[in-house]
Amino acid sequence: MSAPVPVRPTPGRRALAPLLIVLGGLAIGLPILTFIVRSDDSPTERAFFDPAAPCAGADRQMWPGSYPELEARIPAAVAGVAPDQVDSGRFCSEETLGSIYRAGITEVRFAGGRWSIGTSAGLELGAFSAPGLTAKLQADEYRRSAEAQQGVSVTVAREEPVESRPGYRLELARGDSRQVIVVWPSADGEVVQSVIGVDVKDELIGEAIAAFG
Repeated sequence: MSAPVPVRPTPGRRALAPLLIVLGGLAIGLPILTFIVRSDDSPTERAFFDPAAPCAGADRQMWPGSYPELEARIPAAVAGVAPDQVDSGRFCSEETLGSIYRAGITEVRFAGGRWSIGTSAGLELGAFSAPGLTAKLQADEYRRSAEAQQGVSVTVAREEPVESRPGYRLELARGDSRQVIVVWPSADGEVVQSVIGVDVKDELIGEAIAAFG
């Protein structure tokens, strides 16, 4: 059995920010693992909203419990450790969806869980739902967003099946920091799942993938 992930208790929300690279708008709504500098904790993006109402011009809306059916898909633990935080919400604009929006998908609902490890590493696991959304569309947007960032290198971009399902793996680097993104469909085909790791070992990425079941 693998040793538990060494998670810090009650981490600060911006603890990892200096070492992270890029996820674009699709950073699950948990900005700890975003390499883009942006005001992700602003009240306009993290505030209670009516999840059944139209987006009404918002780029992104996020609040714990907004989409409990998606939050329920986030693993309760990775390597025996519960997430520091679980949120859900939705992306509603080209600003946050990028090429996914331009492909005709104008709203994506999400849930995400965050695991902070030490002071400079972590995991973020996500579940995304929208009619027509595929793992390929999401992986392509992650890559497009990464390639647009100064100082970020895409070192790996390949198809990588997960549990015999079509998956995609990206590895990004900026300086000494490394980020791994794995995207694949859920077993029931209802959502796109993602595991994002910053400066963690591949064994822990594998544990996170397995935790989805």
